[in-house]
Amino acid sequence: MQFKTAAGRRLAGALLVWLAAVGIACAMGLACERLVRNALDQELAAEAARSAAGIGAVASMPGWTMDETLARSLVMRVMEDRRLYAVVIRAEDRMLEGQRRKGRTLVPWDNEMTEETVQGMSIMRDAEGGDAGTVEVYLPTRLVAVQMAEVRQAVYAGLALWVVFATAVLLLFLWYTGDLCLARLVRKASEVQTGDWSLPPRSSDLQEAQGAEGRTALDACSRDTYHDGIKSSDGRRFVADSPDGWTAVAEGFRRAWRDAPDRLAVLFRQNDAGSVAKEALALRAAALSLGAHRLAEQSMLLARALAGAGETTPACALQDCRRELERVLAVLDERLGG
Repeated sequence: MQFKTAAGRRLAGALLVWLAAVGIACAMGLACERLVRNALDQELAAEAARSAAGIGAVASMPGWTMDETLARSLVMRVMEDRRLYAVVIRAEDRMLEGQRRKGRTLVPWDNEMTEETVQGMSIMRDAEGGDAGTVEVYLPTRLVAVQMAEVRQAVYAGLALWVVFATAVLLLFLWYTGDLCLARLVRKASEVQTGDWSLPPRSSDLQEAQGAEGRTALDACSRDTYHDGIKSSDGRRFVADSPDGWTAVAEGFRRAWRDAPDRLAVLFRQNDAGSVAKEALALRAAALSLGAHRLAEQSMLLARALAGAGETTPACALQDCRRELERVLAVLDERLGG
């Protein structure tokens, strides 16, 4: 896509900045989520190891002889913690006791895993300090999933706020530069109050406006002719050489085009594309004589949009042209007074 106008290039640059800001925010959110997930996984593994070490320390207390009865009592007591998935106590040659969680109940350990878990292991000591067996503790990874759901919700909320902020800045920039088109809202309001504001493309109307008659009307004053007491070369010389030349042009522009915004809107609602196109071309020539290049550009964009060759819709182009014309008239009123 090529952006040939200043407004198009400005819009493209603003959109690129917006996309870059949103992309950076998404990348930072994903990186933060990954770091938190790794930290929670490590914390879960460390908690499993600590739990196994605590149970092993209790089982290795002096004066205790770990058998099936004592091991079962210890395991059932420990399994009251619902975060634990399974606890297994093994002697050197056999399993003393093992329980795993199945829903709300406990079942004997059968080496079956119905959930993804993290294992922690500790060694039991006998009275002489030798190895008396092992303690295995299994924690379900769903504990991390629950915490990650809260973290992910916070990350998504922060990302949504950042996107809203970036979008608000983008809209504020487009409004400040005059590139924000609210023609759709204006069109809906106009349809409710005055009927349809749509404009079907009629190329013949624009061809009529841009044809020989239109060009003759716009170029008549540019030829060096003397007719009915008018000599265009003298007029151009006065405008170029006289300090008051531009003031005279500005005053004439202000008086001639003061009612043009309302006039263009009325013609547009009447679907009179030919008249709107003629007004746009005449406004472009008047704007160039005044030095209002932005208004001249918006007028040409309106004429192109009416022909279906523009980069925007006729309604949007008309709204931009009217807003720029009103701004130019306001500037002239401020500078010329009255």
